[in-house]
Amino acid sequence: MYSSDAAGPAVNSVLISGAEEAILVDGQFMLADAEAVIAMVQASGKTLTTIFVTHAHPDHYLGLLPIQEAFPDAKVVSTASVVADYDAAAQATFDSLKPQLGPAIADGITPLVAVSGDALELEGHTIRILEIPEPGESVHAAALVLEAESTLIAGDLLYNDVHLVLSECGAEGWIENLNTTIQPLAMERIFPGHGAVTTPEIIATDIDYIEQVTSIMDAAATPEEATAQIQAAYPDYMSEFLLGFSVTNYFANCKQP
Repeated sequence: MYSSDAAGPAVNSVLISGAEEAILVDGQFMLADAEAVIAMVQASGKTLTTIFVTHAHPDHYLGLLPIQEAFPDAKVVSTASVVADYDAAAQATFDSLKPQLGPAIADGITPLVAVSGDALELEGHTIRILEIPEPGESVHAAALVLEAESTLIAGDLLYNDVHLVLSECGAEGWIENLNTTIQPLAMERIFPGHGAVTTPEIIATDIDYIEQVTSIMDAAATPEEATAQIQAAYPDYMSEFLLGFSVTNYFANCKQP
């Protein structure tokens, strides 16, 4: 797994390796991190067959183009719902961010194709694609379940000691997804979208965060007041970048009058 700088998005890209082939999950935000992911795949010595995108947020896809160019035979895929979200917003998001970030991000985006069926195959092993039913952290999302390894690659359904992004007003759906879709899987090892590899105890931790931080933001008069209270409640959490984005956009899009 490769994780970007904790001061920035602190986003993960996960490599699922077989004997000779591999699948990459998520594609980073900044160009330097995409290049680090390329180096990780190359160092593995595996043939990259597939790049799977868990959801259509730019910190998980803006680095896809250089990765795809480095491994041109790899298919870049997700579920039909995530592809629809991507097609609706990815180009406009890139066009907005490129003038601000310039050479720090890639020079374009790459097409994302809907996967057929509900699984990925890696050297005869089936990796189940788990579509997430309720809008939560994102409108649509998918996770990957490795049953034999009791492992969940969760994307942004779960964060570990990183500030959760609540900017899409889906707190209730997010909690519902964790309680009814993720918890019953009883996976022993979880790769979150942000933060270190963890255990199922993170589910309750993230639910507590969603509930507490949503309450803080609903009660606070300003984003600055909310941010200070969240930092006080979670002093060891990473990514001031994600916290700022979450609070600013929650106040703009979600805050109850």
